Formats: sequence, structure tokens, C-alpha cells
Amino acid sequence: MSAALTPLMLRFYPKWKECDREERFETEIETTSIEHYFTVTNLIALLLDSIKENFSNFKKIVIWPTSTALKNFLLILRVYTKWRGYQVERNSILAIFLKILSLHPLLSNLNTCGFANDLALLSVATEMGTAGTWASTVTFLPDERDYEFKRMLLIALCLKSRDIDLNLLKTRKVIPGLLRIITPGMNIPWRPDFYCGLLRLAFYVLQLYLEQLSSEFMNNNGPVRTLMMIEYYTIKPYSNDALISALHFLKFLTEVRIRNMIEELEKNHCVEILLCIWEQLMANSLRQSSQKCLMYIFFILNKMNVDKQKDFLMILHIELLKRVLNPTKEDVIANDKMLVTHIRLLWNSLTSFDKSFDSFIANSGIFILLDTIKNCTMAVKAVALGLLVDLCEEGTCIPYVVTWRSRGKTFLNLLIDIFMEENRMLKVKVNENCIIKDPEWPICGHKQKEEIERKDKNSSASPSTIDLLGSCRSKVYALLQILNFIHEEKVEMCNEQYHIFDKRVSITDQISLLLAQNYLLLKLGEVWSEIQIDLINENLQPIDLDSFLLDTVTKYYRNWGLRIQEAQHEIIQQNRFKELIAEKELYLLLKEARLSNSYKALVELKLLARSSEIIFRLRGTQRQRKHLNLENMAVGKWMFNLPVQPIYHQHIKIPIDETKLDEKCDLDAVSSAASTDNECNIAKFEQEESSEC
Repeated sequence: MSAALTPLMLRFYPKWKECDREERFETEIETTSIEHYFTVTNLIALLLDSIKENFSNFKKIVIWPTSTALKNFLLILRVYTKWRGYQVERNSILAIFLKILSLHPLLSNLNTCGFANDLALLSVATEMGTAGTWASTVTFLPDERDYEFKRMLLIALCLKSRDIDLNLLKTRKVIPGLLRIITPGMNIPWRPDFYCGLLRLAFYVLQLYLEQLSSEFMNNNGPVRTLMMIEYYTIKPYSNDALISALHFLKFLTEVRIRNMIEELEKNHCVEILLCIWEQLMANSLRQSSQKCLMYIFFILNKMNVDKQKDFLMILHIELLKRVLNPTKEDVIANDKMLVTHIRLLWNSLTSFDKSFDSFIANSGIFILLDTIKNCTMAVKAVALGLLVDLCEEGTCIPYVVTWRSRGKTFLNLLIDIFMEENRMLKVKVNENCIIKDPEWPICGHKQKEEIERKDKNSSASPSTIDLLGSCRSKVYALLQILNFIHEEKVEMCNEQYHIFDKRVSITDQISLLLAQNYLLLKLGEVWSEIQIDLINENLQPIDLDSFLLDTVTKYYRNWGLRIQEAQHEIIQQNRFKELIAEKELYLLLKEARLSNSYKALVELKLLARSSEIIFRLRGTQRQRKHLNLENMAVGKWMFNLPVQPIYHQHIKIPIDETKLDEKCDLDAVSSAASTDNECNIAKFEQEESSEC
């Protein structure tokens, strides 16, 4: 099976015995004379798939097609390319070439058979033309089959990038053709999705050949054309995936060692274009692709040499963090990779430029960074805490850190929560009160301990040291040391003024804080214990002095773990004693209290207020006058607050003779006991009450 490729390709051409020259084949062969096309191509494809599935077994025994066989197969490709209507057959043969390239990219026979020449010619045929070649009569249309053909040609250029002849690419003007693809308005009118696919491949091919053909790229205005394609997104937005490819290529331009590349980009308004892209992306919902574009923009802006750009770059960093903390309804959850990259770039900017640091603090960057640490995942917290350690070590941001608060939690509470959260993730053995259970391995996780005790462990590896990589606990310890020792005076001064950074935390936090403050000593003891276990597993016996020192050190750190455990228990006991004292004081207070007397005094005080205050007396007088003023009331209607108890469902018969009254009989109103002054006040009170109603 490994030797069947050559006969199949060789005899695919009907007149393979007579074929000595390429010209004879091109003039004599017709597509109708090619027999068993589907059978041969299917067999070759199946053979290549089998080799790919078992490549490790076939790699040494497979016999790759000879140069003559590949040449005959290539001539069949030319025939199907020249004749319109055979796009499917043409694409299938090119796909077979791609499979061979993917399995053996450095196959020399592909160069000698003329495949590289045809590849360079056809890959830019729609942009540079094919005049004077065998493909001069070939026409390509912006349809799906021709798109797949061009796409496979660009992929083949990527696979052949390691051994293709660069002079051939210069002759066929491959770089100018690729630049025409990425230039708006200078390519054939492909369908939008087709064009975005070709655009991504063109940027990738340019990146592969840029360093070897940098002169071709610069002479054909490559930087300008790249910026034109990126700026075109603000005029007529295209796929974000294509924009990602363009920004990735622009980032590569800022990193490649080409003379005057940065100056050329700045001269052509690279920064202004990127800021326009930034504003357009931030104005819409932040999808994953948009977040990736923003990261590339940060990468590129960090490479620019203009110092005055650092201030607004810091503002962009802060705006993105604010957007992550307060996303819109349409935004996708921020990707951890994006946040880690963003904080790393922010870290680089803050530690490289003093002006950026001042701008970051002036725009409340410390508070925003702390809010980000509180709400993000552990992977992002590890990077953000590393940045915060560098910032706090300098000392300027200490007042901002000390005065930070979020939902009742201070910065100290935040550090303790992060420390214990990582302990839970690592499955460190603690009880319900966060007291360590194993004094010998107080901060060692379950999986880490298994790796240490493995007998087949690599002696050059150290799980205790690897645990420090990407760990948040070590950074929490560093921040505690900075606040408690390096900048202790600043912390005390800020706390005297604001009373926020208070060390009186809950009992659980006190126990966890004690463990965090001794993290370095416990980690050193963990490393020494690991060394002792490694010596035992390797059956190595140290000399007496080394053995004595090793036993002494491990015993010292083990005792240190025991002392920390005892100190944690003492915290629990002291708290229980304080609770008992507080409970006794409460009972004593209840015993000495006179609640009934206080209630009676309150009732009397209320009665005195109602009888002495003028407003209460005026209201009482007014209500009395309303009850007695019967002349202004309609017959059968009574005031709702009349002091009369109504009786319902009771019938009383009254004789008519006894109820006759004089029609002119009037009832005299009861005179008011109030003085004339009070009547004036009552009249005024009535007016105020009516106006309020």
C-alpha cells in the first residue's frame, strides 16, 4: 500500500509513456480522454487518509510519489484548470496535493515537478493576471468553487513556506498580489463571507513570508495598505474575525525587525486609526471577538514610541476595566485570557513609565483594580495581585488601598478571603473554624502532597516550588508584609484619619490571618520536608552532619506548625471568654433596668405634651365646636366622629302626640369656654386646616 501512490499518479495520464515534454501534453490531451478519474482520485485520497491515521507506523516505510508521477498529476490539474466546467475535478486534485503537503511539507519532488511554480502563479491569478503563461486563457469568477480553489492555493503557500524558492515568489509577484487582496477596492467582488476568508489567509501568508521578503513588502506600501484595511472597518464594518487577523498582522509588524517600521506606521496615523476602532468596538456589545480585537489594539499601542500617548492609553485601560465590572445586557462575560492579557499589558505600562502611574492613580485606577480583584476568577486574581504588589511596594498607592471598601469589606478582609479561597481549591486540611489539622503539612494541598510522596516522582521536580507559580497565597503574604512592616507608618496615619483599615476582624478571619502571616515559614518547612522524603525515596543517606541539620530544620518547622495550631485554638478560647463576659454584662443590665417605671414615665410625658401644647388644645376646641354647631349641619347627617354609639336592627315606636314640637323652636348653641384670643387662634387654625385639605 505504501508504494501504490506512484503507479496511480503516473498512469492517471492517458499517454504517460509518451509524455516527455510538457508542451506536447498541453496541446494533445483532452478532458474526455482522462479515464477512471473518480476511481483513481478516490483511491489516492483513501491511501493518504490511511497514511495520516497511522503516520507513526508508515512514516519510515511509505514511498512518496516520484517527481515524474507528481508531474503527470500536475498536468492533469492544468487540464482541468484550463477547461471551464471542471471546477470540481480541479479542486479535488488540488486537495490531494494539499494532503501530500500536510503529510510531508518538505517533499523535494513537489519543487522539481513544477508544483511550486504553478502554486505561485495561480494563487494571485485574480489579482496579478496570468498573461504569457499556460493559464493565460483561464478565467476565475467570484463563485464558491473558485473561492475554494483560491483558498486551497493560499493554504498551500502556507505549507510550502519552509522550502519554496523566494525568487520564484518575486518573479510571480506574490507579495504584491497578496497586498491587493488586503487593499479595499482592489480585488474582484467576492461575496462578503468569501472575502473575509481570503483576507484572513492573505494576512497569514504575508506574516510567514514577511521577514524574507521585507523589501517587497515595503516597496509596495505594505504598512499603508494594512492600515487602509483596518480603517475600512470604521467605514464599512466587516467580520470581526477578519479584523482580528488584520490587527494580529499589524501587531506582528510592530515586533518584526524591519527598519523604520514603527516610524512608518506612526507617520500614517496608526494611533488615530486604532482609537477609532476602539471607540466603535466599545460602542457595541463586547463579544469574544471584540475583546480579542481590543487586546491587539493594546499590544500595538504599547509598541508605539510617542510618550504623550501613555496618558490616554492608561485611560483606555481604566475604561475597559470599568466595562468589565459594569457590562451591558448584550455583553458576553469577560474571557479570563483577555483579562490576564490586559492586566499584563497594564502592568508593563505602569512599571515602565512614571507618568502612566500618576495617570492611573489620578483616574481612580487603584479602586477599579481592587474591584476587579474582588469579582474575577482566581487566574485573573493571581496576575492582578502581582501588579498590586509592585504598586504597593512603591508606596504611593497605600492610602488608596487602605481606604478601599466594598459592601462592608475592607482590603484586609479581601486578602483573607482570597487566601482561604485558594486553600479550599487546593483542599488544605482545616476544620470548620479554619484551624489547621495537619501541623506537618499546614498549607499543603491534597494533590500536592500526593505528588510529593510518590516514589516514582521526578527528583528534579519540586511540587512545593511549582505551587508558587500562579499562586495567590504568596502574593497575599507579600501584601501583608508590605502593609505591616514596609509601609506601616503610612497605614497607621491613614487609619487614624479614616478608621477603615481596622484589624478587628471576625474570629474566622483572625485564624486565617495568622496562617497567612506565617505563609513563608510554613512553605520553607514544606520544602525541607519534601527534600527529606526525596532522599528516602532515592535510598540516599546523607552524611551525619547533613542528616543532623536536616532533622533539626524539619523538626523546627514542624514545631512551628504546632505553635500556629495552638495559637489558633487560643483565639477561639479568648473569643468564647469574651462572649461569656458580654453575656453576663447583658444579664446584669437587664436585672438593674426599670422598664415598667420608664414606660409609665413615657405615658405621662405624652399626656403632658397633649395637654400643654397649644396645637393640641386648639385642635380639641375645634372638634368640640364642630359637634355643637348644629345650625350648619343637614338633617339626618352627623359628624363621623360624633361621640354617639349607634344601635342597629332595633325598632322603637314613639307616639306622634308626644313628639309634636314648635316649628319655631330653636336650640341655643352651647357657648365656648375659650377666650377671645383662643377664638382668633381657632379661626386661624380653621383657615390653615382648610388650606391643607
